[in-house]
Amino acid sequence: MGDGHVTYLVPPNVPNAVVGALGSQWRTELWVHNGAKDPYNVQGCPAILLDPIQLCDFVPFHAPGVTEKAYPYETGENSPGAFTAFTFSLYPWQSGVIVKSRLYELSRHAQPAGVEIPIVPEDEFFTKPSRFIGIPNNATIRVALRVYDPMRMPGSVVRVDIFNESGNAIAATMLPLIPQMIDAISPGYGAILDVASAFPQLASVGRFDIRITPLVDGMFYWALVSVTDQDTQTVLLVTAGD
Repeated sequence: MGDGHVTYLVPPNVPNAVVGALGSQWRTELWVHNGAKDPYNVQGCPAILLDPIQLCDFVPFHAPGVTEKAYPYETGENSPGAFTAFTFSLYPWQSGVIVKSRLYELSRHAQPAGVEIPIVPEDEFFTKPSRFIGIPNNATIRVALRVYDPMRMPGSVVRVDIFNESGNAIAATMLPLIPQMIDAISPGYGAILDVASAFPQLASVGRFDIRITPLVDGMFYWALVSVTDQDTQTVLLVTAGD
């Protein structure tokens, strides 16, 4: 922000298939359309290319006009372990670049076309409390909350409050947002991967709200709630209002 380019958050990024709950398997695909006039690479030049004469000759770029899957380097597929998320930037002259993320569950194939995951521009990051409403709660589903700090502010932390349908606060916790890798693209991250287990107060609640409140002055964050069917592994994404 204020540096001449727009930062985008890609949550979550799973370029290598990972095992989830109940034997499920998950993977994401990143797709890029380069509508700009120049070749484009999501992550730009790797830091290891220190010789300016090379001019990133060894980095693949998307040619103008093409639509294709992102290269392994761009998604972190060749890195040790999968990122929980990453950020990338676009400059004003790259306004024609479109990046989309799709999540696939590989063990049940209940959604073979995948589920589109929002890629979030910086003007949609939250700076004040946000609320996820009407989240279902029963034994057939699992609810996960993921919160990101795209700007990697030191000491970033949010407060998580749970409300029942009557609007009564029934549980709360603090959630630190810590980058999962030491690099320039991994945002701060915190998660509650099974909200019902984390908050026993939800045992008799059929629907509930989650409120996220940033606790550090000047921090930006973004959050996502997923509701996954335990049997089919189909996913509902719940986004926030502010």
